[in-house]
Amino acid sequence: MADVRLIYEGTDITNDVDVTKCVCDDVSGGSDCVHLTLDNAENWLRWGPQMNDEIRVQLDNYDSGLMYMNTVVSENGRFQILATSMKCGLKRVADVSYAEKTLLQILSLNAAECEMGANIYGLDGATRFDYLIRERETAPVFMARLAQSEGAILKAVNGNFALIGIGYAQELDAIDAITPNDVDGGIRYTGRPDARWSSVRIISPLCSASATDSAASGVIQRLSNLSVTTDAQAKRWAIGELLSHNRQAETIEYKIDFNPAYTAAARVVVSAEDNIGGSWIIEKVRHDLTENKSSVKLLRCVYTVQ
Repeated sequence: MADVRLIYEGTDITNDVDVTKCVCDDVSGGSDCVHLTLDNAENWLRWGPQMNDEIRVQLDNYDSGLMYMNTVVSENGRFQILATSMKCGLKRVADVSYAEKTLLQILSLNAAECEMGANIYGLDGATRFDYLIRERETAPVFMARLAQSEGAILKAVNGNFALIGIGYAQELDAIDAITPNDVDGGIRYTGRPDARWSSVRIISPLCSASATDSAASGVIQRLSNLSVTTDAQAKRWAIGELLSHNRQAETIEYKIDFNPAYTAAARVVVSAEDNIGGSWIIEKVRHDLTENKSSVKLLRCVYTVQ
């Protein structure tokens, strides 16, 4: 297989083990994963690997980012390893209230609970909330819910919780431009245009506001939310909920030769005359470093919500 480098707790142990399989999953809204199969790994086992030990996989200019040991299964001298970009064993379910806190402060508090840092891209970290409630949720689940309302994606990457604004991601330079002839087996398209909401109205006892999608003709959605305290927040969340929902209505999937530039939340342009043409955002990509292939799922960019 390709020359995969395995960095364990900061030490290159590539020459101490045989990496016979390596698959890396890069996803939006969840934890990235590395699946490894190691042969002749007795030397590594003598180190006494522990849960949340740090692992990193590299191949040429590809880097998996910082991963944490999650699971090790041994069978006949072969080790199956699962490492994730989010530490395990630290996800407590809790009721927590946040008063007069900014978006960055709330993200930082929840990230710290998982022993991780916090970064924000394309959103205003100084946005202040009068009051928010985390209701019997883990920190990642709560932050994913808040990200959806803010029109963002939550990722755990390189030891940090990262909030990435969808609108921001849709305006980044494309990492690839393809045609259906460029990919193995063509492009598989799934479209449910009737699933797009035409508008969302956020309602609370204190305020309300609406957002519309000029390209949709579906239902009008009314969402009640007691955490919304100002018209500005209601408007922002109406846009965020509508954008987060409507981008799910169209997907494409395809397989290409391994491309390290493909990562969740990156933009790809498809050149085609039919309904698959246009800009798409990577929802998840599986890099099979053993087979030198990348399998990709993308969501349609939505520029018509306001």
